[in-house]
Amino acid sequence: MTRTDSLLDVQCDLARRVTRLGRGDAERAPGETDRESALRERFRSDRGIAAADRLAIYEHAYFARIHDALKGDHGALHAAIGSDAFHDL
Repeated sequence: MTRTDSLLDVQCDLARRVTRLGRGDAERAPGETDRESALRERFRSDRGIAAADRLAIYEHAYFARIHDALKGDHGALHAAIGSDAFHDL
């Protein structure tokens, strides 16, 4: 990714990052790590928080919002199987 990438390219790279469901480096496609490095370059370090950490905040917040919405919609399932199993589900 270069500084001339379109906003759509940056948004798509960010969407891929936050929806990857915790895949580790070994499971990434060959060019994906390069794209993520370039994506981190688009984020700036600010207020003592490194760019990679700022990006991780988006990733974790996305999962938390989806999890909370599903928990609200499926409260009985959450109660039946417990928090840990529901989280993994």
